Amino acid sequence: MWAQARGALLATAWEALCRDSVAAAQPTGSALSQCGPWLPAGRFWHGHGPEWDIVSQSTDGKRLLLAETKWSSKPVSNRDLKRAAGELRRKGVPPIKNAASSDIVHGLFVPRLAGKTQAVDGVLVLDARHVVQAQGFAQTPGQP
Repeated sequence: MWAQARGALLATAWEALCRDSVAAAQPTGSALSQCGPWLPAGRFWHGHGPEWDIVSQSTDGKRLLLAETKWSSKPVSNRDLKRAAGELRRKGVPPIKNAASSDIVHGLFVPRLAGKTQAVDGVLVLDARHVVQAQGFAQTPGQP
């Protein structure tokens, strides 16, 4: 039973950690923290329209974060990042208050990267290191 549920449980936990890290983001130097600070993030979907894993507004109300989380037990390749970035951008902007007047910040959260990519096609790429740092957890020396 665990073997069958493991992937879905890990993906759900990863999504929750990523969402929580948005508002918790300390000024760590990550591109996301430089665009913030951010209000608490949530999921968004409306009717039969697309779903966004992470939606948040900057505390000054000028920016809107639209992000997706992608769980993978293997490092995510640049090719996969490009595909995910394209999918995210094709969703457009959710029908929420002030979205049309906000600067849109797109993001992808992945556990590990195959390279050192910080952005792909204008979409911020954040890995587990960013999520952990945002949460204020110390990293073990030598661990990515």
